[in-house]
Amino acid sequence: MDVERRTAGVLIGLLAVLCVGLLVSAAYPFTTSDPHRANPPGDRFTVSEADAYSASGSIVVNGRMKLAFDGVVTADGAWYQRVVDGDTVSEAYRSATDGTIYHRRTIEAGDDATRQRELGTESTDRVLVREERNGDHVTFVVEENGTGVAQPVSGTASVFVDSLSMVRYEANGSVSSGETVYEPRSGWYDGRETYRVTDASGDVRVDADTNVVKSADVTWDVTAPAGTYAKYVLVRSLSDEPTTYEITVEFDSDDPSLERPRWAHKAASTESVRTGGPSDPAENGTARTPRPRCRRCAEPIAGGGSTPDYGSFRRSSSVSSRSRFEIASESPSIVASAGACSQRSSSVRP
Repeated sequence: MDVERRTAGVLIGLLAVLCVGLLVSAAYPFTTSDPHRANPPGDRFTVSEADAYSASGSIVVNGRMKLAFDGVVTADGAWYQRVVDGDTVSEAYRSATDGTIYHRRTIEAGDDATRQRELGTESTDRVLVREERNGDHVTFVVEENGTGVAQPVSGTASVFVDSLSMVRYEANGSVSSGETVYEPRSGWYDGRETYRVTDASGDVRVDADTNVVKSADVTWDVTAPAGTYAKYVLVRSLSDEPTTYEITVEFDSDDPSLERPRWAHKAASTESVRTGGPSDPAENGTARTPRPRCRRCAEPIAGGGSTPDYGSFRRSSSVSSRSRFEIASESPSIVASAGACSQRSSSVRP
């Protein structure tokens, strides 16, 4: 009888411990990690400060392009940049011999188009030289006095490099030619609110001495908020979470060549504002990257939609040749619109 009582007591104790464990796991995640952005500044990924390079990047959310860019900086001081922000495409070019900066921006017709027109005419440093309509989109070409204006490519590239920082990374032990390879890690992460990253994959290749990113191709799923395991399960069950992110960044430190885009040639030869017909689809800068493709199905990624509030992106000014982005270092406030991989976008041209 005493043995049976002791056995029953042990079983009851084990059940009590198990129940407490289940309650704790429902109230708290098992462990949380600090994301890469919590590292000291000297240990974070950074952007090249080379005098000449080409760069490109993209942020894709649930299979839809949210933000993309490509840019070139040459050793003689010329530069070109193209930014795709949803349905808005902004380009800027400056030659090595001409202090004038040429801007071209295509947006949807409406209030924003009116504001863009005002920006092109209200400043003595900017002149609106051409306005063209094509369906429900308007294209503005503006000349700007570029005296004292720094190239914007490195600043735009930092937006994409910083977007890599919401997860933790571990070196995979592969170091060659002064290059270290880091891989993202799934887990629970601290922020303004706890979020969970799952199915993290890909890698980031950086200079082993400076942490300058050479290339990145990563993807992961984010569930937010996920402050407790119970909340994580609830959010996954009652919402569209998780949100899938795919981020690519590419830097080439070789001195690139850059020719004046044809639309900038036309702007330079235009002496006054004029309105024309549909813009020439071939009038694009020479700095181009192929349309990004989905990592899962290899189809071209669809565009459209608004910029994601990814890692709490806050855009401090409209996307232009002098774009500045603030990236909050707290938790990711996720805003995404789902779309099929097979959808195609006209805003990202090959």
